[in-house]
Amino acid sequence: GRVGTHRPDRDGKYYDANNKAINWDSGINIDLSKRIVIEHNFIHDPRSTANSWFYSHPAGPNAIFLRTLGQIVIRHNNLIGSNQHRWNDVIEGYGNGKIDGGANCDSDIYGNYMTIANDDGIELDGGQCNVRFWGNQIQNTLCGISTAANVRGPSFIFNNLVANLGDERGATGSAVKNGGGTTYTHGISHFYHNTFYTRGSGIRAVGYGKDDNRSMFYGVSRNNLLVVSGNGIRDPHAPEQCDYDYDLFATPYNSAGAYTIARPMEQHGIKSKAQLRDPRHGDYRPATSSPANHAGIIIAGLTDVKNQSNKPTIGSFTATDSPSFPARKLPIQTDQQHLLITVTDTVGHAGVQKINIQTNGLTEPMRYTIQKNDAFGWLKVTPQNGTLKPGQSQALTVEVDKTELKETGMIPAAFIIKLQDGRSLPITVSVKHVSHSYTFKQLAKDCHGADYFTADTGQDQGIWFTATQDRKLGDRKLTLNLDIPQTGDYYLHLQVKCPEPGGHHDSAFLSLNNEPARQIGISPGDYWHWVTISGKSDAMRLEKGANRIELYPRESIWINQIVVNTMPLGLGQTPED
Repeated sequence: GRVGTHRPDRDGKYYDANNKAINWDSGINIDLSKRIVIEHNFIHDPRSTANSWFYSHPAGPNAIFLRTLGQIVIRHNNLIGSNQHRWNDVIEGYGNGKIDGGANCDSDIYGNYMTIANDDGIELDGGQCNVRFWGNQIQNTLCGISTAANVRGPSFIFNNLVANLGDERGATGSAVKNGGGTTYTHGISHFYHNTFYTRGSGIRAVGYGKDDNRSMFYGVSRNNLLVVSGNGIRDPHAPEQCDYDYDLFATPYNSAGAYTIARPMEQHGIKSKAQLRDPRHGDYRPATSSPANHAGIIIAGLTDVKNQSNKPTIGSFTATDSPSFPARKLPIQTDQQHLLITVTDTVGHAGVQKINIQTNGLTEPMRYTIQKNDAFGWLKVTPQNGTLKPGQSQALTVEVDKTELKETGMIPAAFIIKLQDGRSLPITVSVKHVSHSYTFKQLAKDCHGADYFTADTGQDQGIWFTATQDRKLGDRKLTLNLDIPQTGDYYLHLQVKCPEPGGHHDSAFLSLNNEPARQIGISPGDYWHWVTISGKSDAMRLEKGANRIELYPRESIWINQIVVNTMPLGLGQTPED
């Protein structure tokens, strides 16, 4: 792959020696071919990286690029980027609006682990004629699955896990983005038994093409567990081909979720707390008390209802399933699927976690090896290899070497437990690296400039943060004057409530130390929740001494509290956590 020169003065992309933007460099490139199987690969560490949407449409490397004639199988691969070398899309397809675009036709994509990209986990966009995407896990991307547009169809997207979305800025889109309008939308996308647990939206009309109704798509959903901060389903068109029902809507903040659909649907849908076992550590199975248990509907030819009283559980997991994902037939599992490690420079030791490999499915001893990206040189997993024995657990020590970890903030990573027969189990890692401790906290109504905004007298909390001219930068603002003890990365967290529709209430303007104000993104949700502002990155570089933060309204939102600190927020967390 090519490296190129970063050009933030142009559009933020990386340019080669011929002054051309670098794009589509891929680990595996399928070009006008068919009947190909891609399996059991570890694709990682591209030489280059992708720009984020802060500059322009992302461009850069992919793990796999598809320009196919159909009949493609992609299964059981580990496709892992890093903050230094992010994918554009993990799997990108050529011809988003073409009848033979993307995986084209008669293709299966299943059991893959896809993580750390600045745009989509996968582009299914294009033909989508008998294309099946199932049993996959997507994390740390802007959007999970793109179906914009479904030109022919049908496509089937089922039993997938999309969790913890976020590009290099921490910005999120939706677990599934759809669109195409009258010109490009001709096929139906079917969404069954998926689990989405993330900031952002679930199944959302976003758009493709130039039609006035460019966000219109054809979708059918059943038995999806939609634990998202925005709308679980957002479809402002809902033509007659659309049919949504038996889905569960919740938020990662332990509250009931919502949906916005142009006509009445979800007659059997549920709005409730999800009540999952331990999603912070990667266990997305429903707890015994979860309303997802036995609340779905049988889908002929798809739903496995054994031991479920002939009524399926909503989501990708039942209460008795293995929590390990993506869906692979493995003789091992682990007691955690997602490790959370906090490293603070003011503490003398590195962050350390333990994870246990459980071997109840083994019938004979089997060798294993730990694999990880070169970019994760700071992540130490020991023992790096060994022999697993039936019925005996194997403990692994996972440690962060602070002398090699140069980044601060929330850092996504992963490692792989590779078995001698070629099968593998990926483990997600999130490292919170904090250089020092600092916290500034203030109610919005007590900030300088709050008198310009109306207080929420009904709930006695928050101010109605609105511009005199909608979406225009004016002179109304909240001002924070900070005395910063140490130069470093700081985070601006807002406790907000965003009215529906969320897409019309998800931005503001921010100025640091009298610099020109820039637009920032705010993850919407019509309830009180915490968000971290996103611009070029999710962190602000502040110098020691006096600093000024000025927050201007763009789209109307409620703001209650403002916190500036050195701690990035995990999903569902508050600054007090």
